[in-house]
Amino acid sequence: MRAPFAVIFDMDGVLLDTENIAKQCWKAAAEKTGWTGWEETYLSVVGNSMDVQQAAMNQALGEEGGTRFREVIREHFRSGFNSGPLPVKTGAREVLSYLHGQGIPLAVASSTIEEIVRRNLTDTDLLRYFDKVIGGDQIRHGKPAPDIFLTAAEVLDRPPEECFVIEDSFHGIRAAHFAGCRPVMVPDVLEPTAEIAALAEEIFPTLLEAAEYFRFLCENSAAGN
Repeated sequence: MRAPFAVIFDMDGVLLDTENIAKQCWKAAAEKTGWTGWEETYLSVVGNSMDVQQAAMNQALGEEGGTRFREVIREHFRSGFNSGPLPVKTGAREVLSYLHGQGIPLAVASSTIEEIVRRNLTDTDLLRYFDKVIGGDQIRHGKPAPDIFLTAAEVLDRPPEECFVIEDSFHGIRAAHFAGCRPVMVPDVLEPTAEIAALAEEIFPTLLEAAEYFRFLCENSAAGN
């Protein structure tokens, strides 16, 4: 029997608690370099690719200053957070285990490059749940452009309107909406604005509630057949 829908997950801030780590690294780098306006820039690029983040740093600090700031972020990450698997978000294992067990097609679509996505998901034992992996280096235009979710829907062999997209960032929700998918927000470092709440089909505090929502959809789909 054909599954009633597919689900596409972002990685950073949705499956892995990397956005809070990134924010800590930005803050530490700002304290070291004396950049007082870092937080506004950081929040403006949550969910974007590294190239977009670097461009924002360069715009604020100049090319030399932006490059140095990125180097300090990497130094701080290596010294404090690169000693083992990254922390997994609440409910990630539960929702993936349930959907996988129901035969729901699953993809991860992340702005992070594919090699790092696969490594991080392997280290946390989450890769085994996914049918497809799309990294930011495999698409031409990053979020909020719809490219990454259109690509994920295509490789899952599903029309976008049958694909739920689980996102934590504003750019991710916009990208899912522009792709014609069904955006679901699980907020991380950003709480939804009125605009984002209007674009999201559902908003859940954690993936545990998302798991219950998908359980409801699956059970009702089975009952209707």
